[in-house]
Amino acid sequence: MMQQRILQDSDIRFLAVSMINAETERDRQQEIGASSLSNPCDKCLAADFMGVEWGVAFADRPFLGASLGTLFHMGLQERLPVAQGIYPGAEAEQKVACCVIPGYGVVPGHFDLQPTAWHIVDWKGSDRTKIALLEDYMQSINRHRVGLAPRWEKQRDTKAGEGGRKFKLDAETVVTYSARKYREEMASMGLKYLSYFGQQNLYMHAKGAKRASLVMIARDGTGYFDNPEYGGYDDEERKHDIFVVSFPYDQAYTLALIQRGTDIWSAIQGGADLSAFAPHEDCYVCKKAADKHIGGPEIEYAGLDEPAMIAPGVATHADGTQTSSEIAA
Repeated sequence: MMQQRILQDSDIRFLAVSMINAETERDRQQEIGASSLSNPCDKCLAADFMGVEWGVAFADRPFLGASLGTLFHMGLQERLPVAQGIYPGAEAEQKVACCVIPGYGVVPGHFDLQPTAWHIVDWKGSDRTKIALLEDYMQSINRHRVGLAPRWEKQRDTKAGEGGRKFKLDAETVVTYSARKYREEMASMGLKYLSYFGQQNLYMHAKGAKRASLVMIARDGTGYFDNPEYGGYDDEERKHDIFVVSFPYDQAYTLALIQRGTDIWSAIQGGADLSAFAPHEDCYVCKKAADKHIGGPEIEYAGLDEPAMIAPGVATHADGTQTSSEIAA
């Protein structure tokens, strides 16, 4: 029976926080998943295998972005009939077994939409600042907006030092970064981009798909230039709040990723502790942990070779077919 009560503002706020930040099935997952296995940082992957709380204290405090992302995913799942009207047979919320690590078990994965047998899609909540950084990183490796000006405008150098960067967030707001901050953000974005590539390739490996797309959605955006009915929809110069990053299947990189995970797990089973594994030079978590003197000494990072898609070319699939490794965004 419904209670007969008038609630205080504090009651309603607690109710909202409880509903928004409720634990999900992913939160309860104990084993590593595709996002862990695709992390280019050996040390972070080893920590995940060991179940070690590695990184920055209070890292779980800023929960709102992740929680809103979960709610957003749930809302799009309800709109599966829209996707099926465009691509009959489309399926949502796919759980897959990415691979098996001997002695450890299945590494599970989960992606959001499969519109066709050969293509998978993941939704990613983001914001305009991060999307602009991603665009600039992709431009730096000739994957996007080639020949156009970067989103983050370079400022003039002065006698006092190197000029920073600025990004026009909207008509009234400009975000500015120092030259150092921008370089750090670009390095971090490069690591995240490689992680995205690995994660999506694990999903494609599991499903036999040939291409994967991340749909980056700016939570602080308006979608002004993302409506096909209006001008600017296809204009690369416009700032789009719904931004697509696509990857071809790279079998060699995916198998190398799985082998790296197997080797790290084998080393752990052989008695290696966390200090035996190298942090990636651009890993934010490891840098923050090092600042707080957490964990073992710095070890030179060996890492995976960059996937073939970093350089233009053709990817060969298990069935012998080929697709261009050019990325359309």
